[in-house]
Parts: sequence; C-alpha cells; structure tokens
Amino acid sequence: MITLEMVEKLCSKADVTYDEARSALTEADGDILEAIIALEKQGKVKAPGNGGKYSSQEAYTPLSADTAPENAHKHRQHTDYKNSKKCSGCIKNFVHWCGRIINKGNNNFLDVIKEGQTIIILPVSVVVLLLIFAFWIVIPISILALFFGYHFSFRGQELGNEKVNSLMEKVSKTTDNIKQEIKHDLE
Repeated sequence: MITLEMVEKLCSKADVTYDEARSALTEADGDILEAIIALEKQGKVKAPGNGGKYSSQEAYTPLSADTAPENAHKHRQHTDYKNSKKCSGCIKNFVHWCGRIINKGNNNFLDVIKEGQTIIILPVSVVVLLLIFAFWIVIPISILALFFGYHFSFRGQELGNEKVNSLMEKVSKTTDNIKQEIKHDLE
C-alpha cells in the first residue's frame, strides 16, 4: 500500500511531481529506492554525480534511552558494519596510495655523474629507503661526493624536470665554489 508519506518522501528525494512519484511507487510496489531507479532510467531523475548513491533510509540518528531499546542492537550492528566498511575502505585506499608512491619511486631515478659519465643509477625508492634506514651514512657520503666532483641529477616522469635538476645543479655549483674558496685560501 502506497501512502501519502511515501509519495512525499519520493517527491523530495527525486524532485519529481506528485503524479510521477505515485506512478513510480506503484510500478515499484512501494519500494522507494526501486522507484528512484525507475525514474532515473526514464530520464526524469538525474543520477548522482561522482559515483554517489541514493538511499531511501533517513540519516542515522543515535538512539536515546527512551526510544525503542528493543531495536538498539540492530542500530549497533548497522553502525558497526558501516564503521568496518569505512575502515576497510581507508585501508584499501592507503594500500593503493602506497602502491602508487612505490611505483613512482621505481619509475624515477637518481643518477650519480662524474665528468659527464653516469657512475650509478638508483631508483628513487631505493634512495628513500637508504635515507630512512641509513641516513647517518648516506648524507655524509653524498656531501663528500659533491666535494670530490660528483654531481646528482634526477630523471623520470615526476622528478626529471628542470626545476628539480636546476636545484641539484645549484647545489653542485655551490660545492664547487666552496672548494675553490678553500683552495684559494690554502694557497
């Protein structure tokens, strides 16, 4: 049985006329969600953007002590299920994000160059791992390498751009200038 309340609810959710809502509910045997889907297929309702979805349920409101305690367990189960779905979605998104970062790190490289010849090519992900787990070794060796005439440059889709490499070139030139000043002071 289709009630006035159901028709009004469909009218407000789907932004259709009273007659369209009533006939859609009749065709859907009183199921509001099915009626919205039918109206969408007829072109009377625009589909929600960005992968959204329709819901015929009202937003969840917490139960107070005086409202339907016999249904409280159903609400808790529903809330627990929704929270577990959110958590698993967050974990899934985090894993995908980590995969994208690792992929970018494996597709971009740090070249160590001396006198125009490439000496070492390392994926950026390896460089990052070395910096995380052995920074007390990697940083001093990198600074010494600069003073011994080694230069660093990046290549790859994300890091192989002019801004990053011009910064690396400035660092190399600065160390060359420091070396020249030290030589000049010693003479």
